Amino acid sequence: MLEGVHILYIFVPILVIGVIFLIYKKRNANQSGDFNSKLDYFKFMFILFGIALLGLWFYLPSTPSLASFGHPNNIEDIDSKEELLKLFQDYNQAIVKTTQVVHWLLFLMIFWFLSSFIQLINFLKK
Repeated sequence: MLEGVHILYIFVPILVIGVIFLIYKKRNANQSGDFNSKLDYFKFMFILFGIALLGLWFYLPSTPSLASFGHPNNIEDIDSKEELLKLFQDYNQAIVKTTQVVHWLLFLMIFWFLSSFIQLINFLKK
């Protein structure tokens, strides 16, 4: 949906806002230290995680060229080398953007979601 936009223009603002709110919420959660404040912190982290996933979803390329109706069925469907080059460039761009989305998703899952989940589990163990 966001054609031609670099992924860092989407995620740097999301991550900066997330870190600012994370510091604010972490400070408030550490001051009170009760179970409800930890659950509120975890709920807040889920909301930020959902916003980041929404940004990833909008960054995914619309790929009608990769769907069943957008590719040539035989060699006669490609008239020139320019059309073949354009087709390869579109495929390559869709694959690169999808790979970037998967990398950011893995980053978010490992460092953001799991860290907040581990903090909640550690609090519950105490």
